[in-house]
Amino acid sequence: QGIQSLLVIPLQTESKLIGFVGLDSVKSKRTYSATEINILKVWSNMLSSLISNKRTSQLIQQTRQNYETFFNTVDDFLMILDYTGKIVDVNDTACQRLGYTSAELQSKQILDIRPPERKQEAMQVFKRMLNGEVDFCSIPFMTRSGIQIPVETHMKPGLWNGEQRIFVVSKDISQIKLSEEKFSAAFQSNSAMMSIVSIESNQFIDVNQSFLDVLGYAREENKKKSSKAIGLFSNPDQQKEFLEIFRNVQKVRKFEFDFETKQGDKRTGIISADIIFLGTEMCSLSVVIDITERKAMELILTQAIEEAEKANAAKSEFLSRM
Repeated sequence: QGIQSLLVIPLQTESKLIGFVGLDSVKSKRTYSATEINILKVWSNMLSSLISNKRTSQLIQQTRQNYETFFNTVDDFLMILDYTGKIVDVNDTACQRLGYTSAELQSKQILDIRPPERKQEAMQVFKRMLNGEVDFCSIPFMTRSGIQIPVETHMKPGLWNGEQRIFVVSKDISQIKLSEEKFSAAFQSNSAMMSIVSIESNQFIDVNQSFLDVLGYAREENKKKSSKAIGLFSNPDQQKEFLEIFRNVQKVRKFEFDFETKQGDKRTGIISADIIFLGTEMCSLSVVIDITERKAMELILTQAIEEAEKANAAKSEFLSRM
């Protein structure tokens, strides 16, 4: 290109080469002075800083856009609070579900969106969560129109714009609550005897009314007792066989066994059992059908058949003799 003399200074940001600035002479050769070189170095540093700041600004802007996209597309309620419980920021989900604008929510305390009759309780739970005494809060949110939304709220402290803040995540558990209510209704109203037993402690967690009615126990008598203590299996060999099947297969189907009521009445049942989880606790869900009357009818039928067969044999012998 006809360049006679060239002075090049590298542009660097964070020890990375991103380009260069230079002076060239195309008409004649020349030697650049120390002053010219220093001026170019200063200019190079200034330009590197400008480029670095621009890139940092673009990165911060991109990060903020990514954060806002994530923050506002999450289906959970996301909030940022100060240590007095005042709402500093919220996501779009919280605004849409609660029926407030972002500005309206940022003028409220977190307690203002709890049911009025449970504000005092919510305040105590809030303090206990900050102290690390409890992990979550199950007090519902209340919308502008007064509808309560069941939520499970978790909190974590952190920094927000250089200040100490509390990050809040609240998950809508309406469907979980509905499923629990359906299960509870089916569990309690079932005509079969049903029970939930902890695998670890082998203690009853819950039993339905049919279980209590058949065995003759009050609900208080049944709490935190094992099936052995209740005497659900009156035959130890049957209990051992049942537990062995359950441990190996983790389910049992139509296992016939003998049991006794509180009053000492002998009964016969068919039990089926499956593994379920209550939170993180592994439990067994058992269903028992009382077949005592059916077994009695079977015995009567068997005896009747035997009597009929004896009568038929006697008749045949009589006829052969005749």
